[in-house]
Amino acid sequence: MRAGIIILLVYIVTAAAAQKQLPAGRSVSYYLSKGGRLLETGDYATAILYLEAALRAPRRGVKPAVIELTEKLLVSARIYEQARIAREAGRIEEAVEKYCQIMAINPIDPKPLEFISEVYDYATEGAEKAGQYEEAARLYAAWMKFHPSSELPRQGYIRNLKRAAEAAVSEGKTDLAIKFYVLLVTADPSDETNKSQLRSLQRSNDIKNAQALISSGKLTEAITELTRLTTVYPKDEEIEQLLKMTRGQRELELAERAFSKYNYHAAYGYYKRALADLPEQRSKIAERLREIEQRTGANYASDGFIILKGKATKPAKIVIRADKVETTEGVTVTLGGKGLPERAYTAKVRNAVGDIRCEILDRPSMSNGYALALGLWPGKDKDFTLEVDWKLASSGTIFWEGEIEKTARIRLQGPYVDTSGAQRVSWSGDPLPHAAYELKIELAEASTAKVELLEAPSTENDYATTVSISAVRQQVKLQLTWKLVD
Repeated sequence: MRAGIIILLVYIVTAAAAQKQLPAGRSVSYYLSKGGRLLETGDYATAILYLEAALRAPRRGVKPAVIELTEKLLVSARIYEQARIAREAGRIEEAVEKYCQIMAINPIDPKPLEFISEVYDYATEGAEKAGQYEEAARLYAAWMKFHPSSELPRQGYIRNLKRAAEAAVSEGKTDLAIKFYVLLVTADPSDETNKSQLRSLQRSNDIKNAQALISSGKLTEAITELTRLTTVYPKDEEIEQLLKMTRGQRELELAERAFSKYNYHAAYGYYKRALADLPEQRSKIAERLREIEQRTGANYASDGFIILKGKATKPAKIVIRADKVETTEGVTVTLGGKGLPERAYTAKVRNAVGDIRCEILDRPSMSNGYALALGLWPGKDKDFTLEVDWKLASSGTIFWEGEIEKTARIRLQGPYVDTSGAQRVSWSGDPLPHAAYELKIELAEASTAKVELLEAPSTENDYATTVSISAVRQQVKLQLTWKLVD
């Protein structure tokens, strides 16, 4: 601002001094000639005074074309002076705009274009020295519009774009760096290094954006984006693995949602697909699959058998729980068959082969996890084969207890009892069967609680039962007795 005021004061003083020296009473041609020469030498303030005097001089015998030329030169001189002031004040765009106005008035005047080059040459040099590479590139780009065939502004543009891009990368401003490299590749398509760097940055940014979608839980959008990226970056292992993981996460999310709504068959399919994409969660998913199988009775059978083959060197004990076998010292054994059920059943040992005596030491119950314990006493022949037949119990009882504030809901299915609306819940007893059964529900103690059967067992709900209990701040005990229907 101070510099502009000083320039204006200099202009006023110069103009005042020139006014005193301006010869009076001369002709239009004199003032015009003098003003034109001053305009050529760059003394715009004085040129303006002479050209204004030419227009005030007597016009008798002066051709209209001379007056038009004088007016044209006066307009140019005034704009030149405005451009000079703007240029000296550092207002680059304003100065260039003024020079463009002059070119529009007088297209054959070469000076505006020369001045534009000088302005940009000075401005770009200052921006580069100050490390303002983006600004320098912008100024070079503007310069190129006036000199499209000149290598000087083009090379300066490329050089500063490169520096700006590298600075953006080092500062972690990926989007800005990509912007500069896009401009670089457009300006210099032959530079393969720039193309490679641009592709690398775009890939990193694309992956980052996809990961942001994943982190925000927008898995469907992330899958769509990653699928697109597999076509942009074919055979990119990182992107393919990220896509696989995201698909697995979406399947797992859908599985959990279906599971929470008791839609176990749909959940089972989702878990299976999730397992294929999320091997690192195999244990968790396998546990869920096993639970669904137990809830829905996928592997349910009312009876069956297992075969034990082994060698006993001294009296020993074998414990079979589901499909797992534990032994004491002195016996080795392998289990044939699907294992024993994880619910109430009766067992019987038959078809013993070998010199061995076998007895049942501990029968299956809920307290021992429905394990069957066998005692072995070998004779001279150490090798043996045993067949154990089993049959599910035809009836059972479940005991439930909980503290209810207002209303509770109990859903029973297979070996699972799901409770909502109650506190300090406990239960024990025999899991419900996966077959038609009758259910009797009783309050185990005198209570004002009201019990209602909301859902009866059927093939459609995989033999689940849902019970509602209404009570006001009470400790409620239920006894649920089930019996298979013949």
